[in-house]
Parts: sequence; C-alpha cells; structure tokens
Amino acid sequence: SVLKLLNAQYYLDRKPDWDLVILVSPNLRWLVPEGCAAVWTADFHGPNGPHWSGKLAAEIRGQLARVAELWLSVAYSHPHPADIDISRFTRITPFTQRPGSQTSQVPTVTFVARDDRLWLGSLSRWLAHRPFHRAAVALRLGDRWLMRLASRLRRHWPALDLAIIGQASPGRLPGWIKDWRCASVDERTERQWCERASVSDLVVGVHGSHLLLPSALAGATFELMLEERWGNFLQDLLISTVDPRETLLRYRVLPCEISLNTLAEIIHCHLNDARRFEITMGRGLVRHELQDFMVISKMRRSLTNRPDSSTSDSASPGGGSSGPSAG
Repeated sequence: SVLKLLNAQYYLDRKPDWDLVILVSPNLRWLVPEGCAAVWTADFHGPNGPHWSGKLAAEIRGQLARVAELWLSVAYSHPHPADIDISRFTRITPFTQRPGSQTSQVPTVTFVARDDRLWLGSLSRWLAHRPFHRAAVALRLGDRWLMRLASRLRRHWPALDLAIIGQASPGRLPGWIKDWRCASVDERTERQWCERASVSDLVVGVHGSHLLLPSALAGATFELMLEERWGNFLQDLLISTVDPRETLLRYRVLPCEISLNTLAEIIHCHLNDARRFEITMGRGLVRHELQDFMVISKMRRSLTNRPDSSTSDSASPGGGSSGPSAG
C-alpha cells in the first residue's frame, strides 16, 4: 500500500490542474503528501479487507455523483525512484540530506525486525520450514543472534549506537541495545521509527515491506534475503540514488543464510570506509571541472590521520532507552 501511495507525487507535480483524491487505510493517513484535494480514509483490515465492499462502493459512488469528470490514476506497484521524494510523504529529512551526517565518528546502526521474518544465520533455512518457526523458542534464538552480531560490532566501536525497531515482540537484550520494537504500532511509533532510520548510517533487516520506509531514509540498507524470496528482489527497497556506484555501496542484498561473522565484517567494512568512498569515488568530488584539488587532498589526509575505529578506547555506552526517540 505504501508503494501505491507513492504514485501520488507524479500527479501532484505533473498534473497540478487536476484535483487528486487519495483513498487510504488509517495507518497510512499520516503519509499522504500535501496538496491533495481530498483524502478518503477507509479501514481495509479485518476478514473482509481483501474483498469487494458494497458499503464502501456506495459511499464512493455518492461522493463521485457531484464530479463532472473522473479519471482513475495509474498506481504502479513499484514507482520509479526518480518520481519520489520520500520527505514529502514522511516529513522527515533522509540521512544523506542531513548536514554533517557523513562525518560522525560513532556509527548509528538500526536493525529492523519482524517476528515472522527472523534472521538466524545458517539456521534460517532450517527454521523456515518448521511449524514452530514463530514460536517463543525461535524468537529467543533470533534475539540471541542479534545480540551476538551487536557484540561483534561493538568490538570495533565500543560507543556504537544500536537500536532495534519494528512490529515485533520486545525481547531480553542488554541495556546498551535500544529495544524499540512494538507488537502494536500506531502513527506516533511509526514516525519515531522513521526518525531513527533517518539518523542511521545503516539499517539491516530481513526482506519484507517493513524495510520500505527505513531504506528510503537511512544512509545505507543491508537486506537479508530469504531463500524463497529471491523472486521478490528489490521490491522492498526504496532506492534514492542516481549514481550507480553509490547505489552499489548503499544498497546490498545478502543471503539470509550468511554467517554471523561474515555479516559483521561486511558491516564493519562499510561503516569504516563509506567516507573514503565519498572522497575517492563520489560524484561530488570526482569531477574534472573541480580545480581546487587541495580540498580532496585534505580530506584524504583526515581519513589517514583519524583514530582507528577498531582500536578506539572510547567508553562503553550507557543503558538503553525505554522507548523510541524522535531525534
């Protein structure tokens, strides 16, 4: 439904003389962009959600009786990134557009979780075909796997800012991991999760629609793909880049069966070298028209002289928060 809603921007920008009417479910109402002529909210959830609703049809027919001319918009299931500015829907500035986001010495990482999409490394394939894969034992294993991954990342960055968000049951994690998962989600929680993604150097999560908004707002996204979902490749990523090299850096799809050590090492390398990529390969500096090459030289020296993140003596972070923070 989020993907369908993103088609609205095309009509707001390209067809300003038309009145755009949006029909959404209550949970998406906050994402409707400014400029629409009307917003109709209807609850599509429940046992009859996917089926034809005579009551809804009658209400729409009554509203349209006063309209002289009507067009149904094209709602592509996967609108092109060039037609989307996610900040117009979320009212949140993405990571890459925030001043100073690229210079942080302490990485911010967010794991997007869902109870029915667990990451268990080499056990993922085995559990996916077991009837108890959503049971409490599997959830505890998932939390233990996340904690082990977090501990490996913390060896490189003792002050690492790590949080877990998503529609899932909160677990028993150490206080230095912010556990902001909620089984029941409202608009306030959704907004706060999006704020967290927008200040994250990296978000990581198993394939699913829960990655759409975080991937559009975070600095980079690592998606863990389930074996049976490879045919749905890219459907849950909102890619905002236009430079092909930057896209390869910021969006990576990895098999869900990846080992814990390998994933931790890939994350470490990305967080450690993203700034180097920006200086040596980013389009902003790799331009022959650029005359002041001393700028690049100074930037490269700053990378060489910075403290090694893997040997930092920074103090360990304090206890986690009891809930999401909007900043």
